[in-house]
Amino acid sequence: MALRCTAILYAPLCHVHHHLKPNTPQRSIIVNSLLSQPSPLHHSTTVHSLCLGLSSSSTMLYMTKATFYPETIHHPDTLCQLHDNTLEEHFHTRSPNVIMFKNAVLKMAGESCRADFCWLKAFEACELPFGSSVLQLCSKLGRFDVDEDTHMDTFAMVKTPDMTMDDYLRRGKKLEDRLADQIVQSLVAVRDAAAHIQTHDAIPNMGPFLLKGFMFPESFRLLPNERVEWTVSTQDDVKRVLESRVGPINEGWEWAAGDLSPNNIYLSFDGHGNVVNVTFGDFETSMWLPKFYDWWTLDLNSRPMVGIYPPSFTAPLTAAFACYYSKDRPEVFSLLDKMRALSGRAM
Repeated sequence: MALRCTAILYAPLCHVHHHLKPNTPQRSIIVNSLLSQPSPLHHSTTVHSLCLGLSSSSTMLYMTKATFYPETIHHPDTLCQLHDNTLEEHFHTRSPNVIMFKNAVLKMAGESCRADFCWLKAFEACELPFGSSVLQLCSKLGRFDVDEDTHMDTFAMVKTPDMTMDDYLRRGKKLEDRLADQIVQSLVAVRDAAAHIQTHDAIPNMGPFLLKGFMFPESFRLLPNERVEWTVSTQDDVKRVLESRVGPINEGWEWAAGDLSPNNIYLSFDGHGNVVNVTFGDFETSMWLPKFYDWWTLDLNSRPMVGIYPPSFTAPLTAAFACYYSKDRPEVFSLLDKMRALSGRAM
């Protein structure tokens, strides 16, 4: 018999407001999830549901009577530890669509969440060398049906005990050149593993996907006919869409993580304070993109009035990429800048 626990969850509305119709009166929305999966620790699994309440006078989306079944996570005690204080302490304040539990992380978003799940699932079949890894799934992909036309996806990951690069820098640590080189080498190892994923899809098993990211328009800005122009299914579609807007891309194409932020890089240390493993997460904007794309995003974030990450993070990694590729500034950067300008974002 499945044990279960009930908790009240709170999630800021900023990441989901565009999924909900304006001037919505206070109501309850029943949403179904498919997070449960077979586990050797239990005889059965149960699909669980959550009730979402939305108040038009509130800026918060609140989830009440949320029922979780412990067998949905590899660690059966994970969701049994919930109470109001625990939830507040573990809420990921810098990522409002992520809720932290004792041994698991629950992520909720639109199609970008589905893309993240698809990459993590594909990486499960890849062999990564010692010292490099990606976050580990511990659930199936779930779906919140918000209304007849819109939904949110969700899945759970094993919560890593490793320190994020953001926390590392906040503690006054310096990103030394040696560590920056190690991070780039670890990313290259993940990229090489992705190259062995046998698929012509833009994202493995994703289906039609609306291009997003620094250089692509966001979906809510587009009219239906414009959405079609920016929707891709295969790697060839990505190449066709990009080159039709900026011209030929001659440097070649490779897998890109898409968002090398300080919160998406995790460091594991040995007893002497040396980094022995680098883990990457958040593959929402990952796909096969023009070569040097990840380097370009760091270069972009190092520019005045544009960058959203601290120079203490971008400068060492940008230098490490330049050293790895033995280049100063690839020509493709100007084409990617042009693509980003087409998205309507200020340069």
